[in-house]
Amino acid sequence: MEFSGCGAIEKRGDFLLMDVSQLHVGGYTSLIFVRLSDGAVFLFWLKATVADKDYSFYGQRPIPSAISEIVESQLNTAWGHVAQFHVHGEKVDIQLAAR
Repeated sequence: MEFSGCGAIEKRGDFLLMDVSQLHVGGYTSLIFVRLSDGAVFLFWLKATVADKDYSFYGQRPIPSAISEIVESQLNTAWGHVAQFHVHGEKVDIQLAAR
């Protein structure tokens, strides 16, 4: 987190979204969600570069489908130039772009 910045806190449906990702490093994306109804916290963490495909979801199970949809959208927006992302539950299919 020392090298990350936090963009604007956004309201996405029933959640607040904070993106505390490192910029211009090829990965290392962190998306923190807070459910407005009960304060439950969820985290999606791309722990390394996109090519390494090392990620985890944290929080209560099952992960809400709305979070999976937002993660997919955020990843395709931020990293669509290097890969395409398809999120199903806690599984993220990462298809690297041809070089």
